[in-house]
This record gives sequence, structure tokens and C-alpha cells, in this order.
Amino acid sequence: MDQGIEDQQHLETVLEMVREALGQATNLLEGIDGSYHDTKRYLAEARGEIDPSEKFQSELALSEVDRRAAVAGASKAQLEKLLDSPYFARVDFKPEDGEGVEAYVGRFAFRFGNRSIVSDWRSPVAGLFYDYELGVAEYEAPTGTVRGAIVGKRQFRIEHGRLVYAVDSASSVRDEVLQRELSRTSDRKMRTIISSIQKEQNALIRDERPGTLVIQGVAGSGKTSIALHRIAYLLYRQKERLNSKSVVILSPNRVFGDYISILGDCFQMVDGREGLDEQEVAAYLPRCAYRLPHAQLPLHLRGR
Repeated sequence: MDQGIEDQQHLETVLEMVREALGQATNLLEGIDGSYHDTKRYLAEARGEIDPSEKFQSELALSEVDRRAAVAGASKAQLEKLLDSPYFARVDFKPEDGEGVEAYVGRFAFRFGNRSIVSDWRSPVAGLFYDYELGVAEYEAPTGTVRGAIVGKRQFRIEHGRLVYAVDSASSVRDEVLQRELSRTSDRKMRTIISSIQKEQNALIRDERPGTLVIQGVAGSGKTSIALHRIAYLLYRQKERLNSKSVVILSPNRVFGDYISILGDCFQMVDGREGLDEQEVAAYLPRCAYRLPHAQLPLHLRGR
């Protein structure tokens, strides 16, 4: 079968799955919303007639409904984004032992019918796309290191559910794709670069060693973008220890804060929250001043 036809057919199949999953998520969200309103109505109508224990249990039920609604809402939002562009790359990997793996890589993981359809760009298997050309490769799985060879790599651009282009991926092709992506930044807001991350950038993003990491580079080299994608990666990999409340981004001014805000959809977490706490340095430092001895305070903060 012609590769272009195969690419189109696979996209249509995946989009149909996403539509079905989106319908299910919408129905679930509507059911949760109905349950919430029923409980609220009961509490209002029985005000003064229910004992404290029953009231406490009902309030606990409302809290649980709130949590489920947040998770369902986040899932629905992700599916809506996948409907626009479900994936941007494919890696064909042949392990030394076992059957070959055909992994599609996208902004979010997508499972349908207990099958993995799209792998999150932060997942171990997605690292194959960023770190290796055709040939010998390996990645870290929960069961240990999986060694083998990459026998195929393909890159896609999908917009509004339509396949714009599909090309066999190589380092020269990814460089061209990167320049194309960066040239699209015409609205002075940063764009997510997950479809064009380079090997050296990926090493910084996926570095999980403890300690402080300083990213240096000339203006326009992508320092801020890499730092933000690194935050997204760490929140994904260490979700048992970190969540979106664990991070504060200090920006020099409001203009810079607006500039990076477009990357908010990279940080949609399992707890249903979207975006990170971003504050200006001038507003944040006075709140921390009380922690410092008076002699170490900047002059303009002394006496406050």
C-alpha cells in the first residue's frame, strides 16, 4: 500500500477512536454534573433536618464529585486537543527479543480498548524518536533496559484533524522541521516544540539528577522553552512526588509572563489542574524577605 494512503487511513482510524472516547468523556462529565446537583439539592431541601453525621458524609461525597469532575474535565480537554492533532511522529522499534513496536508519539498519551494508541512525548519509548537515528537503540522500561534497533522513523504535521505532511525522519529533516516550527511564532508567544526537540535539548529536558540545573545560551537559543518542557517532563515522570502546585515560575515582568503563557497546555496534570503558578520577581521577593536576616535584605526592602 502507498505510504501516503496508509498514513491517511491510520489518522482516520485514530481520530474515530478519539471521537468515541470524547463522547464517552462528555457523557461521564454530564453524569457527574447531575450527581453533584442532586446532592446539593438534597442538602438544601433537608437543611436543618439531617444530623451532623449525614451532613458530613454528603459533604465528603460532594468533594469526591468535585475531584472526579476535575479529572473528567481534564481528560475531555486532552481528547479535544488530540482531535486537532493526535500525534506528530512514529518510531518503528525492533527489540532484540520479542515483536516489533510501532509507537506513535503525541502531546498526550491515548489508550483505547486497553491498547496504547499514542505515547506521551515524555514517555521512555518516545525518547527513541529524539535520541536515535536508524540503527541500534535502547530505552528504559519499567522492567529494565530494552535494547534493539530502530527500523523506521516518520514525522507528521496534523492540523484540525487533517494530514498536512508526512516525511521519513532524519536529523537533517528534523532541523528543517524545527526551523519551520520556529518560523510560525508570529504572534510573539512561545510555541511548544515537542515535535522538533533536538537530541541535546532532550538530554537537558530528561535529566533527572538531583541538584540545580543552569541552562545557558545566547538570546533566542530556546533556553526558556527547554526549561518549561523540562518542568513538564519532571511533573510527568515524578507525579508521585511532584504536581503542578510544586512549581513556581519567576518571570522578570508581565510581558515575559504573557510570552510564555502559550505553553500552558504542556502542563495539564493528572490532578486536573492546567498551567503553573507564574509570578513576577518584584512581587515574589517581598513575600520571601522575612526569611532573611535584616542585614542581608536589599536596601529597598529593609524596614518593611
